[in-house]
Amino acid sequence: MTGDRDDAHRGLVNLDAWPVHVQKYVDAKIRDGGLNAVPRGDDRFLHITSELIAGALDGFRLSLREGRELDWLTAALRRVLALPTPLSVAIGDHAQSNATTRARLLAAAPHLDKAAMTIGDLSDLDLGPVADGMRGTPFGVFPFERMKAELEYISDIFRITARHLKVESGPRRAAAARELAVRRAYYAAPLFELAYGADATANDYPGADPGPWSDWFGRIIVAVTGDRVNDLRKVLKEARSRHIAQKNAPLTYPEDWLAG
Repeated sequence: MTGDRDDAHRGLVNLDAWPVHVQKYVDAKIRDGGLNAVPRGDDRFLHITSELIAGALDGFRLSLREGRELDWLTAALRRVLALPTPLSVAIGDHAQSNATTRARLLAAAPHLDKAAMTIGDLSDLDLGPVADGMRGTPFGVFPFERMKAELEYISDIFRITARHLKVESGPRRAAAARELAVRRAYYAAPLFELAYGADATANDYPGADPGPWSDWFGRIIVAVTGDRVNDLRKVLKEARSRHIAQKNAPLTYPEDWLAG
């Protein structure tokens, strides 16, 4: 079950394709155009179930406010967590990381080599009946020597392209991952307040109990994505600073939007 959940999440987030500036562009679209300025993405989080959330929050110190049920929280989480998840706003919904593309091209190249070699090993006596069969088709007889050469060419191009694809790694990719963590906290905070009637603030004093918001956010993110939030205190502090900076136009979720 855990593997299915993680796979569902990993297929959504390509940090190579969604660096920091693209993630901030998504946020600007939402600020300028409202919650519906980006495509809905809650269908991407169908792996979030009431059972998953109940398990994640087992032993959590706060109870949902009167009128708030676990099913409501589950549905709201699907909508809210879709906001920071990169969507088809800037470069397309089917964006794929260069690392994945490179791996797939390099894996495909040997199969093309094998196909070319297999055709080359066939004699005219082998291919004669095939050519006869082709004559009755709209495409006619295909030159097998040309096919062999084209497969070899495509295989070479796959390898050359893969070697020249830029794959983000190190600090830039780490910055994209951290930005995503901050944005998740930023978008989740108003939902936490609606659900529990408590402020989404954390005690930033070293060694002190950070409070229920920190505990809740960490539990939810691990359950939903499989990720543990690195530097949780700093992530929550940065998310809080973004809310403070927008105090004249705070992020809120209308009930009808949360209900879908």
